[in-house]
Amino acid sequence: MSIVKHITALLPALMCMCITAHAATTGAYAMPEAAAVDTPARDDGNTYDRKGRIKIVASSFKESRMQAFDYYLRGVQSLEEGDGEKALALFETALECDSLHAPSSYRISTLLADKEEALRQARRAWSLDSANFWYASQTGALLTQMGRYDRAIEVWRYCRDLKPDDIQIHQYIAALYNVRGQTLSAIATIDTALTRFVDDLDLLEYRGELLAAAYRPREVIANAQRMLALAPDNARYMALLARGHASAGSDTLAAVCFKRAIDRDSTDLEVLINAAMFYESTNSVNDYLDVLNMLLANDKIAIEDKLAYIEQLMENIPLYRKYIYTIERLLNTLRLYHADSYRVDRLYARHLTHIGRTSEALDIFKARCADALDETSLDAYMSVISMESYLKRPDSVASYARAAMERFPHDTDLPLLYAATLHERSEHKEAIAVVRKSLKNIRTDSIRSLYHGFIGDMEQQSGRMKQCYKEYDKALSYNPDNINVLNNYSYFLSLEGRDLDRALAMSSRVLEAEPSNATYIDTYGWILFRSGLYKEARTYLLKAVALEENPSAELLTHYGDVLYKLGEKTNAVIYWQKAIKAGGDKEMLEKRIKEGIE
Repeated sequence: MSIVKHITALLPALMCMCITAHAATTGAYAMPEAAAVDTPARDDGNTYDRKGRIKIVASSFKESRMQAFDYYLRGVQSLEEGDGEKALALFETALECDSLHAPSSYRISTLLADKEEALRQARRAWSLDSANFWYASQTGALLTQMGRYDRAIEVWRYCRDLKPDDIQIHQYIAALYNVRGQTLSAIATIDTALTRFVDDLDLLEYRGELLAAAYRPREVIANAQRMLALAPDNARYMALLARGHASAGSDTLAAVCFKRAIDRDSTDLEVLINAAMFYESTNSVNDYLDVLNMLLANDKIAIEDKLAYIEQLMENIPLYRKYIYTIERLLNTLRLYHADSYRVDRLYARHLTHIGRTSEALDIFKARCADALDETSLDAYMSVISMESYLKRPDSVASYARAAMERFPHDTDLPLLYAATLHERSEHKEAIAVVRKSLKNIRTDSIRSLYHGFIGDMEQQSGRMKQCYKEYDKALSYNPDNINVLNNYSYFLSLEGRDLDRALAMSSRVLEAEPSNATYIDTYGWILFRSGLYKEARTYLLKAVALEENPSAELLTHYGDVLYKLGEKTNAVIYWQKAIKAGGDKEMLEKRIKEGIE
């Protein structure tokens, strides 16, 4: 972050620092709203008014200024003791004694959460003592916090007249001009300050940032050279010089200066970020990655940002492929400085998988399965199960799935993962048994519906259609809008050629929910085909074929069938041949090509 942005962002806080240097406060106190009835008495030795505030009981005779001052001193003492509520009550009582007691108005303005009332009190104090710097600066600070920058600038310029040797005030005014988009006025303010604070490096650095924001590269270069003459080893000043050369179009000089800046201090966050931005803009990928490696080692950057940098690189496929081993070096740096982070390990395992080192990635996840943190361990188990399933290692999948289910008995995804693996091994009964056993742990209807739908799918795979439909009916009783069940149910009915009206109604509901899903459109079109509505079926099946980048053999077969029924036998043969290439049943399709269909 540049110093200009930094000062601008912290401007309200800087204003408050100016105030708290004079007045120790205990935090803003919000004045309660007036109560409808008297506040009940509290057994704490204090008296409270109808608004719930501590009430200081005044004497029957008119309080003098000395008594107001006494209340004020007691209020200051309460502040020092950490009792802001009592302090506020004492300062307000002081004002009741002497409405012109400016110190009490000032103190009240530092305690109130209501900025408008605080500003009113600060202005009141300042109007009573216009030469008091603290009253003026409190007014300026509140105006700044409230975003009233025009008026704030006027007040801070007045403060500058009161304390011309306070360098921070000059910076506040410049920052306010910059916030309002008046960069040239901000630069002029700093230039004026430099006539009093000759060669002050903070002001010069601020000036350089403002000049860079105003796109005045020659002045940026001259300003940076002036700073380097005073502090030749300063990395930020060298980086500012580099930015000036870059703005002037001298990329070669800029690159040299950035390298010198990094040589001076390879841990300065601002230097590294500016260098990385320059290398990225000039497509100097190797230099960019080298600087990024330094940023990853910097503990001032949040791990979330570091991970985002790497993920962004990995998502740029051409760059990732070209610099894959450099990116691996970045990941190793990240692992070195964040050895306990599962998210880092996960990203590294993803990289290892991309480059074919799957066994190493598996080892990372397997080691993390024993992690004490449940969230980490569960994700690691899921990753191992998915990878082992991809590698066609059903025994390992079963082993890790059982271990995960034992540790996380209430997780609803694990049983389905395990059952899916059993299904791939054609162990349908075992898959059904796993899911049925886990049903007792399910507490929500949507998950019950998912489980019964899964069992129905397994029953269909086993050829037990009666049991399949029974499970589908149970699934829909828990969730009538279970899209997957509605689609499968209607499709299987169409394959059997029965209850086609019901099948069409279910499929229609699916399309209402997902009108652009090619699989669901195929189902609807096929039901129309089975119902003898060939023209309507063709419309939907053609849409499904158009939506799919690589249509399935089943979809191509369906479209060929409807074309044949409509008398377009040549086109039907073309799509049946495409279905064969897509992996369809060659024997059945060749028979269709030779003999057609009834």
